[in-house]
Amino acid sequence: MPCNLTLITGVIVLTTLLEITSHQVSQRVLAAQATLAQVISLALLARGDRRGVLQMSALQVGAIGAVLFGWAWLEVGTTLTVLHALIIFAGAMASVAAIYGFGLGKTAQRVKRLAGAGAPLDAWLAALSAAALVAILAVEIYQFSQVGVVHIAWPAILAVAVTLAGLSLAALAAAILPGRDPLGLSPRGRQLYVYAAEIILALLFVHIRLTMPWLFSGWFQQFWPIVVMAIAFGGVGFAELCRRYKQDVLAEPLANTGALLPVLPVLGYWAADSQVHYSLLLVLVGVLYAGLSVARRSFGFGVLAAPGGQWRIVVFPQRSIWIRILAHPQVWLIPPALCVLAAAYLNRAQLSDAQMTAVRYFTSMAIYISSTADIFLNGVARAPWLPLVLAGISVLGILAELPCGCARSCSWELAFWCWPCSRSSITPPSTWSRPGFGGSAASAWAF
Repeated sequence: MPCNLTLITGVIVLTTLLEITSHQVSQRVLAAQATLAQVISLALLARGDRRGVLQMSALQVGAIGAVLFGWAWLEVGTTLTVLHALIIFAGAMASVAAIYGFGLGKTAQRVKRLAGAGAPLDAWLAALSAAALVAILAVEIYQFSQVGVVHIAWPAILAVAVTLAGLSLAALAAAILPGRDPLGLSPRGRQLYVYAAEIILALLFVHIRLTMPWLFSGWFQQFWPIVVMAIAFGGVGFAELCRRYKQDVLAEPLANTGALLPVLPVLGYWAADSQVHYSLLLVLVGVLYAGLSVARRSFGFGVLAAPGGQWRIVVFPQRSIWIRILAHPQVWLIPPALCVLAAAYLNRAQLSDAQMTAVRYFTSMAIYISSTADIFLNGVARAPWLPLVLAGISVLGILAELPCGCARSCSWELAFWCWPCSRSSITPPSTWSRPGFGGSAASAWAF
């Protein structure tokens, strides 16, 4: 038995040396076939106490033979590169893992016993394939950053894409098909397979972007935020469909990913040019989060939908966002504060009294302070209506708080309401200041 294992190891080493040195394809293919033949010899020796060890060794030699057989078709000095060698290694590991995990269980009884021995090997082969794919993407990123192009053959591009797609499908199968989970995780733990499938699909996108950049020019480059938002809407919609059919393993990961995707175009809008207006993007984000807030009855998504609610004021043709924020903070802060207040009211059954009071305090202060800052920044002389706007907002706040018996909140509103009176009295009289002072004084006497 030790002699047989030594001979098999020698065959593998000699075949590897022949693969990287010989220029004759026939010799390399014959050597790889000799390695694959050792699988049969180990399987025939699998008897007695060492049966399980020899069965596992046979499956391992089969995986190595598949890699060497793929390398045999690479030409030394031309196509035999590190990138192509890694691609064949990743494809061979993924293919053998699929055969061991899904194919051998439906063959003869003896091969079924081999499949039982190889069940723990599936995860290791898939992990090796994933590690090789990460190395492939690292090489592609390096070449693309250095020379602007990836030196890779078309069959290799297709092989990487098929391998990534196959691994993603295998991860989904392990999550939703009974008896296909190699790790034996709980239903909630199998959600990790879905997240892994999503990550693999993201790597597939990166691979296509690096190797075929011409696909991402023109229309896609101009409207990529819309494409990302369409994927987000599709993911959230499919997640709700899975939730309706009690497929929680798929529903929660898809919903979480769909809710996170809008962050990419919102933040990446300033790094990559596009023809999509930022206001339209915020509208789509607000609609998505508003739908999630209603579907899940979530206060958090209602808060995230606030930027979409103020899309009309997010119009800056030359993207001078900071200048406009400093010029008119009132129109930037009041709409999201009202959205947060409305979301809290709609979800008041899930919030305690202390939480509702805190929300009212913070939103009220955002409204009053932004209105006051607007007056200081623009001045009463240039915008004499701003004190009247602040006084009107304060009156509306008092009227809204009085039925709730919130005396402390009313004190804040009274303070900001009385400020326009003093402001009107110390500024030069104008057409706007006299009625403003008189109306404020009359309202104070009424309260």
